[in-house]
Amino acid sequence: MDENGKINLCYGTDGHSVSYEDSAILNYRKVESWDLLVEDITSLASKHNINGVHLDNCQAWPQLMTIDSEEMYREDCDGKRSYSNIDILNGEVVKRDEDSGYWNSSTVDSYANPMLIKLCKEVWGNYYL
Repeated sequence: MDENGKINLCYGTDGHSVSYEDSAILNYRKVESWDLLVEDITSLASKHNINGVHLDNCQAWPQLMTIDSEEMYREDCDGKRSYSNIDILNGEVVKRDEDSGYWNSSTVDSYANPMLIKLCKEVWGNYYL
């Protein structure tokens, strides 16, 4: 959200240095975003007989923006919460935060990147079936 309370897109970025205004970061708090990424890669590979994919900046995947708790728990003038529990869980409104993601989690040294695990299992599973 901007300083006026208007919801904005989180534009694509490689961190703090470059902002790509022609792309938006998906909300990777939602499984649908993970599924969309995998579906796009597997369908492109299948359709065009591609046997390799370059995952640019994949060490930063998935970028999980910090939930905007103040907004998510806001109550409307009738005293009811503005967002449902599932909206809050999914982080429908997030704060711009390039330093929030798997690489910054407590499991980074003991568990492989879950997004790359999902992607590899799906791609390799489709390839070898």
